Amino acid sequence: MVTTTSGANYLGRRFGPASFVAALLNAPIAVAPVLLLMLGGISVFFLVMVVLDLVVAFVLVFLRGHAGQIGRGMLIAWATVPVMAIVVLGVVVARA
Repeated sequence: MVTTTSGANYLGRRFGPASFVAALLNAPIAVAPVLLLMLGGISVFFLVMVVLDLVVAFVLVFLRGHAGQIGRGMLIAWATVPVMAIVVLGVVVARA
């Protein structure tokens, strides 16, 4: 007998409260480099921290359960970087 999984149940296992909390907590880490570049500088320590954050997120994505949900949430937070770049570009163009 073939069993099917409903879409909501499947997404509930892949994304959940852990993904949401991880995305909320990781968004400032993802957006901070764009803000620091706007202010004129970025430290090497901060770049190392950002790379480490990305590596941890990619490793966690391949795990099951809550760890995988946290990894997906961390990567979702990195989607805020292009949005932040578009906002910054819009502000620069508007001021010009």
